Amino acid sequence: TNSLCGAAMASQKEQWPNPSAGSSNEALNLLTLLSSGVLKQQIQCGALDDAIEALEKRRKQLSWARLPKRIILLRHGESEGNVDHSIYSVKGDSLLELTPNGMQQAKQAGARLRDLVGNDRIFVAVSPFERTQQTLYGLYLGGFPRQQVGVVHHDPRIREQEFGNFQ
Repeated sequence: TNSLCGAAMASQKEQWPNPSAGSSNEALNLLTLLSSGVLKQQIQCGALDDAIEALEKRRKQLSWARLPKRIILLRHGESEGNVDHSIYSVKGDSLLELTPNGMQQAKQAGARLRDLVGNDRIFVAVSPFERTQQTLYGLYLGGFPRQQVGVVHHDPRIREQEFGNFQ
């Protein structure tokens, strides 16, 4: 294997296209190199370990760059169910609305969040429950920058747990 590795490394300089040469056949040279098995030999011998490691490091950097700078979790404002637990017997959980106090809380949160997010682009994930929709509306009324919201994603997976009639 060592003699193959030595041959592969020696032939690297001979067969690898020179990007500074400006040849119109660079792509053809690269295809020839790939199909000749020289590149495979170089990988197996470890001749390209540094390049492979650098590519993996760059891939990780790019994947981290796509993540948001921050994640902000916000619960809905005060709802009818927070004030009167008996309402659950006459009104479905997903239909409970904000109280006037809950709407005021949402507006106040909107003002505070406006200062926190600055000029950043915003992705909103919200449950389909009425009180969460009303909270988002209250955020907007409080100054939360609606024009910076790129997507509002309604996702039932982020709603509260339900235990049926045992609530």
